[in-house]
Amino acid sequence: MSSIPLGSWKAIILTAMQWGLITFCTSGLLLLLCLSRWVFAIVWPLLLTFSWAICFYVITIGQTFTAVSIEIALVNNADMWLSVISPWLVITMVLALAIGVVTAVYRWKYIHPGRRTRYVGLAAGVIMGSMPFLMPRFYGPVGSRLPYSLYFATRTYYENRANISEHRNTYLHTPAQADANAPDLFFVLGESLRADHLPQNGYTRNTMPQLSADSTVISYPNIYSEYVQTHLSLPHLLTSFSMEYPDTAYRSQSFIPLFKKAGYKSAWFANQDISETYAYFTRECDTISYCNAARSRFSYTKWLDNDVIPNIKRWLQEADGFPRLAIIHSAGSHWWYNSHYEQKHALFLPDADSKELSALSLEQIINSYDNSIVATDDFLAQLIQLVSDRNAVIIFISDHGESLGENGIFLHGTDNESLHYPACLFWISPKYAATFPKKAAKLTKNRLRRAETDAFFHTALDLGAINTPALNPTKSLLHE
Repeated sequence: MSSIPLGSWKAIILTAMQWGLITFCTSGLLLLLCLSRWVFAIVWPLLLTFSWAICFYVITIGQTFTAVSIEIALVNNADMWLSVISPWLVITMVLALAIGVVTAVYRWKYIHPGRRTRYVGLAAGVIMGSMPFLMPRFYGPVGSRLPYSLYFATRTYYENRANISEHRNTYLHTPAQADANAPDLFFVLGESLRADHLPQNGYTRNTMPQLSADSTVISYPNIYSEYVQTHLSLPHLLTSFSMEYPDTAYRSQSFIPLFKKAGYKSAWFANQDISETYAYFTRECDTISYCNAARSRFSYTKWLDNDVIPNIKRWLQEADGFPRLAIIHSAGSHWWYNSHYEQKHALFLPDADSKELSALSLEQIINSYDNSIVATDDFLAQLIQLVSDRNAVIIFISDHGESLGENGIFLHGTDNESLHYPACLFWISPKYAATFPKKAAKLTKNRLRRAETDAFFHTALDLGAINTPALNPTKSLLHE
């Protein structure tokens, strides 16, 4: 609770109501568990012990039980496991197991509910415990926390695995050849960044103090996204879908296999949870690098994109002579905005002092949102500095925009006009401009072009100088 920002009595009351809902639903599950002494004797000690282990990691390193944590746990070797298992964890888990066993023995010997009590308890338990399953709006605050997260995180993990194991052969027989001077390409997937909050697009605030001063950064303010949620927009950004047949985005390979065919080494840098709709694409890469892994989306500690930079730097230092393709899925401007920027980025005050939107003024919400853009500016500036001496190009495209009170709507859970215009930026290095002067010139010339997100599959291949029949030049943003 100490990490939860509570700036007013209204925020405290709203948070208490949320925790009351979590307690109410969890009580239903525990009530069902208590109805059978056999079930209680077997499940309760294990549940208590495992729950304590999760709480230990939440307290010590800020990690919780998610689909990503399962993935990481299964791929770690013995040395990695030993590095995160401390004597205190073992001692307290043994203590939790002992408490669970003692409780189960007491329940077995001394508590014998009658038939009527069982029926009432069964009805109440089913009603209370099933709410996160039957009411989607309860899934967020309840389903991501213990004990529900044990089920939901495991289900998400297996759903992701099922999607990863799909056999897609869209480009199995499609040739792809890179230019002799193939550039490194960094495809940055932004989060909730709307185009009209960038100074390059006329916003009155300088939310990008570093990039707005860099003449090599090109902003495309007129990109339109039909899809306004991450799990829908990302597959459409990475695949050669058409607006006439949008479902192909969930059955096709991305541009990643084409880059690999052309001799590229690829990596996916994840600073967000991986959804089942784009889990497949992460496995198309040679490497997956998790940053801030297993972080709950209800965590309010710092969750910064700058944390990804060291991982990218280490990957680039691998001296193998191959051109590089990096897909970087950033945390960007996702709510809670304050988690995604440091104090040095807080240029606009007062910012949010509560996690409850209804307890904040519109000024606080917009200030915090704009501060998160300052952090994105810093992240992209560091990435540019990291690759400035390489033959490289950076594509930044946000998955969608964000509602900031228009029509009384906030965030991106409900469709709104502001969600359809994501921020889009390009950067080309001096070496790239010298190697591909025509591409650089066209990219600058077309900066006011109106386009939809189906252009980015072809634009990535075009900027990467990949010769393949899969590239439709007329759909690339470089096309005149």
